[in-house]
Amino acid sequence: MIKKKIALIFGVSGQDGAYLATYLLGKGYKVFGTTRDKSKKNLSKLNRLGIFNKVNILKGEATNNAFCKKIINKQINEIYYLAGDSSAVRSFDHPQQSLQSNTIGILNILEIIKKNKLKTKVFNSGSGQFYGDNKKNKYNLESKIETQSLYGVSKATGYWLTKIYREKY
Repeated sequence: MIKKKIALIFGVSGQDGAYLATYLLGKGYKVFGTTRDKSKKNLSKLNRLGIFNKVNILKGEATNNAFCKKIINKQINEIYYLAGDSSAVRSFDHPQQSLQSNTIGILNILEIIKKNKLKTKVFNSGSGQFYGDNKKNKYNLESKIETQSLYGVSKATGYWLTKIYREKY
């Protein structure tokens, strides 16, 4: 008997999280998802996609290290970090929120995996915002990181943290 893979999606109630959950469920995964708000309105995307009752919803944030320690374990095969403030404009008014949600959350996850020597695969979502004002909107691995917003700085920091942990640990 093949054991079901288990995925944990931080930010499951957002557009990308909901679509990812649908995809993974279709592949036979057991899916857990985190959200800051378990209200029906906030989880409407899961309902619209017909997966509301198929995803195990956990209330909490990756910026809360105790919450992460409680839910991340060796049973989880894959973690997807799609949470965090996603507004470049709002990041200028609330820089701490942008930086914390896009860097501390992924750092907590990476540290728990490292300290517990877990084999969990991690996906951290990036953003075209860390490339600055590229009029062509075409990027590749050689594209220069030249962010022009605090949001872009926070996403670039999360990217570098993920890269460093992948290469070092």
